[in-house]
Amino acid sequence: MGSILTSTATRRVTGRRGPRPRVLVVDDEPDLLDILADELSDAGYEVVCAPSGDEAVRLAARGQRFDLALTDYKMPGLDGLQTIDALTRLDPTLRTVVMTGYVTGDVRAALRARRRPWIEKPFDLSALIATLQDALGPSG
Repeated sequence: MGSILTSTATRRVTGRRGPRPRVLVVDDEPDLLDILADELSDAGYEVVCAPSGDEAVRLAARGQRFDLALTDYKMPGLDGLQTIDALTRLDPTLRTVVMTGYVTGDVRAALRARRRPWIEKPFDLSALIATLQDALGPSG
């Protein structure tokens, strides 16, 4: 699998006191989950991975709490938007970011309608970190 990351540079989570932000990463590509888990952990996030939208929802339904969910858009079973909809029904305060290599007019309209930030693949890690920090707000 080719990497979706165009750079391995990392940027530490700054300006945050207390525990590291807890991020749920959802993608059906195991290699990508491993890369993102390593890179985001190195950047100062606590990372939990789920190989599908269904598994992500199961984790949240069992009471696991997350500051942010980073999910792929196109996955078997629940797609990224369905996953986000289900997760935010369980926790309306959950922040979300969608990763996609499929930014068509319809995808863009769906993300905008839900007011969900997204990042296009391939992306460099510093752009992903900046997107996560923006989604988390001043404490992110």
